[in-house]
Amino acid sequence: MSRAFVKETAESAPPPERMVDEGPNLVTPEGLAQIDAHIARIEASMKTETNVLLRETLARDLRYWEIRKASAEVVQPSTDDSVGPSRRRGKEVLPAAEG
Repeated sequence: MSRAFVKETAESAPPPERMVDEGPNLVTPEGLAQIDAHIARIEASMKTETNVLLRETLARDLRYWEIRKASAEVVQPSTDDSVGPSRRRGKEVLPAAEG
């Protein structure tokens, strides 16, 4: 069989790291609680998981959520309606779609 049809990555290759956005990680108190819940769930799963590949994936996800928690800046949700009908995307306020 030609090498072109043979899988070249090892079956035990660790999963790629999850990307973490640069800049501030603004979260609400509820968002921080969700991050804590993700961490607790992953830590509990790691205690009982025996599959090596799944443990590596869990470890990768735990690293991601720990970084997200460490960079979290808790903010209160905005209740300011003075902006009018608008949509928020990332850090900027966009005017509502006309139509």
